[in-house]
Amino acid sequence: MKLEKLSEEQEKLMLQVRDEWIDLALKENTNGINKKMFEEGVEWLYKDLLNKPNPKVIYCDSWLSCLITIAILKNSSSVRASVVDSVSESVRASVEESVRESVCGNVWDSVKYSVWDSVRDSVWDSVWGSVRDSVWDSVWDSVWDFSSYIGYSNYGWVSFYDFFEKINLLNNFKFKQYKKLIKSNCFNAYEYENYVFAIQPPIVISKNSLGRLHDVNKASVIFKDGSEYFYIQGRNIPKELFEKLKSGNYLISDFIKENNEEIKSACIAYLQEVNGDNYLINFFRQNLKEIDTYVDRKEFQYLEGTTKGMNIGVYTLFKGVINNVNIAYVRCYCPSTDRMFFLGVSSEYNNAKDAISSLCRIPKKMKPHLKHLMRQGERVSSTYTKKGWEVFKELSKSDIEDLVPLTGEEYFNKMTYEY
Repeated sequence: MKLEKLSEEQEKLMLQVRDEWIDLALKENTNGINKKMFEEGVEWLYKDLLNKPNPKVIYCDSWLSCLITIAILKNSSSVRASVVDSVSESVRASVEESVRESVCGNVWDSVKYSVWDSVRDSVWDSVWGSVRDSVWDSVWDSVWDFSSYIGYSNYGWVSFYDFFEKINLLNNFKFKQYKKLIKSNCFNAYEYENYVFAIQPPIVISKNSLGRLHDVNKASVIFKDGSEYFYIQGRNIPKELFEKLKSGNYLISDFIKENNEEIKSACIAYLQEVNGDNYLINFFRQNLKEIDTYVDRKEFQYLEGTTKGMNIGVYTLFKGVINNVNIAYVRCYCPSTDRMFFLGVSSEYNNAKDAISSLCRIPKKMKPHLKHLMRQGERVSSTYTKKGWEVFKELSKSDIEDLVPLTGEEYFNKMTYEY
């Protein structure tokens, strides 16, 4: 008989399991990897699942030092072929069938949302994935074959089945052994036939209330060897830029020179949080003149299902000349996050409404079929009519690349909600 509904005790346990796995990754990791658990897990993995001799384990104090160590040993030819095997997939497949037979769909979905997705978002997406991208950007990607079955990237699905094991709906030997390996708290690993390189977890992980890597005073992620990565609202920025922001030496000319919109948004977020809205406004007014402001107030019909906060978007156009170059930016106020951000626009515009709408460009042939728009910060998502999607399927590559902007009137008439 399938489990149709979780009891009150099981609901509480579900949240406890979620928090246990998140805490394992995000708490202060001064003890690092549990070497006994890890090495026992590696021995089981190699001998029982991969049918290979037990390798030597080398512990590295950061992802960066791990890559350097592997590169050195590879050059000396002492590191033999990488071991690539979908161990996590094989283990997951062996437990999924058992659990699916024991629970109904709504229980499965409830636990997946509350445990698997929550742990994944908190640990993998916001920490492991962010550090991976930062390492790749700052070093190289020649050593790309990191583990798919050891480390933080597996916390989501393992925590999911851990819950079902705790309520006695799962009793699988391979999963028990595999879970011990994952719970040893290895951040990530690289496996070769004769070596396993295990990366110690960060000793500092700083996140904001939204779960994004964030710290305006120090590095958001710090490893044992001193490797550090700086994030503002989940956006990675170089150490030199962070120090310039912190010292108060960040200038409007630095902002103009930056080509990466994500980094520019991070800088604006830093200045706003540390110095306040007035400082941010004056930061731009020193060199740019306020030209025009447009206030977008949505009708009540568009507030159904929301907090009824009136959803007022405010757009202000600033223009000026810096280093003999005409510059224009629109300051946007996001009504849901109470955050300001500045987006560069063409200096040809003299009103905020047309200036901000010019950034929304869609295929020309799709324009007659646009149903509505929704804005989330710097991103705009579009919805088309049923006929529009039929047209879209027939578009050629050149049709898709033939983008046209919307006028201010078209843009805000189609904009139903900002969030």
